[in-house]
Amino acid sequence: NTVSENYAQEILTSEFGFGLEKDLNDKKGRLVGILNGIDQDYFNPEKDKSIKKNYSLENIDDKEENKKFLQNEAFNNADSSVCVLGIVSRLADQKGFDLIKEIFKDLMEENIQLVLLGSGAKEYEDFFLEKMKEYPQKCFAKIGFDESFARQIYAGSDIFLMPSYFEPCGLGQMIAMRYGTIPLVRAIGGLRDTVLRHDRKDGTGFLFYKYEGQEMLSSIKEAILTFRDKKRWRILQENGMKQDFSWKKSAQKYAQLYQRILKGL
Repeated sequence: NTVSENYAQEILTSEFGFGLEKDLNDKKGRLVGILNGIDQDYFNPEKDKSIKKNYSLENIDDKEENKKFLQNEAFNNADSSVCVLGIVSRLADQKGFDLIKEIFKDLMEENIQLVLLGSGAKEYEDFFLEKMKEYPQKCFAKIGFDESFARQIYAGSDIFLMPSYFEPCGLGQMIAMRYGTIPLVRAIGGLRDTVLRHDRKDGTGFLFYKYEGQEMLSSIKEAILTFRDKKRWRILQENGMKQDFSWKKSAQKYAQLYQRILKGL
């Protein structure tokens, strides 16, 4: 069993099988993918005590107070016209930080602010601390783990960035949607299973496909352009907040899987 349906297919390939793809293909009839869930009561903007102002699907406008708070905390200035990109992540190659480094200069030319929380490879920790000094009004990085600040990023960002090279499931995109923040992800693993393309009627976020910096940058530019269309942006927010990523849903699938095992299927 893997923690997403798409990842169960990806590990059958040489790129993601890491030497086990032949054995996995021999047993693929018994290979199942079930998404992880999140605690939707714990991650709930309506009663989260870590954020500036609580809000729900019925009053998404109040999310704006959290954006102002985040901008003031990070940049000592709030501007609603600026698109805020949030990242809460382990700093590692797997998470796509090599792509972010590659396009960083171009990214800073856009009308955005980047707020990052994470720790990991010293290469990336040093990079973001350096860029924070170079672009004090556009880049803010906090190295380490801070649960309250993570919630403030989820609630205060406009876009949540996850450009992973591989991602068995991913939880950040689910939490972001719960808070009405639009995920921008690489279409891989569980990210592809959980984020619906923005150009669909039921769309919830933005996806790019090739693991290339320029393709990610194009997707970010498209998201920034869409951000200016407040009506379309609100639809994406509402669609995301309506998603059910609860463990109850996943648990039912596990129960069905265990029943299959007991029956020898």
